[in-house]
Amino acid sequence: MKFNVIPGEATLEIDIRRLPGSSEEDMEALVRERLGPELAAVTDVELVIASDPIVAAHDDPDGLFPVLCDVVSAHDPAAVPLPFMVPFGTDAKHLLELGVPTFGFSPLLQPPGETYLDRYHAVDERVSLDALRWGLPVLYDAVRRFCGPG
Repeated sequence: MKFNVIPGEATLEIDIRRLPGSSEEDMEALVRERLGPELAAVTDVELVIASDPIVAAHDDPDGLFPVLCDVVSAHDPAAVPLPFMVPFGTDAKHLLELGVPTFGFSPLLQPPGETYLDRYHAVDERVSLDALRWGLPVLYDAVRRFCGPG
């Protein structure tokens, strides 16, 4: 194989996480738009793995999210809990299909300037012991408050 030869074909794999309200067709159209008309005309777009985006109800006053907010605020009065979207996949879809309220809730007290995305699925994925020491009681309290004392 030589480096100065133009190949007859190329393969590009793109990992796309769909936004709520978007479809597989929307994503294919976006990929084709970004390719441009000439390249899109000679390109096969093949979906390998697909799953629907997850949307958890954060505005139900009797739901899980207010409990999570209360627990975090009880452990850190300066905290400002808020929902946000994350750019990774989850198995939560299986729980939501069963009617189990599900959030990606990982209570860890991060050092200033560090975010979850700096650590999660990074080459050096880890959390500090201090983060766990703070987060485990928060998680325990959240489960107890939502599920009841027993």
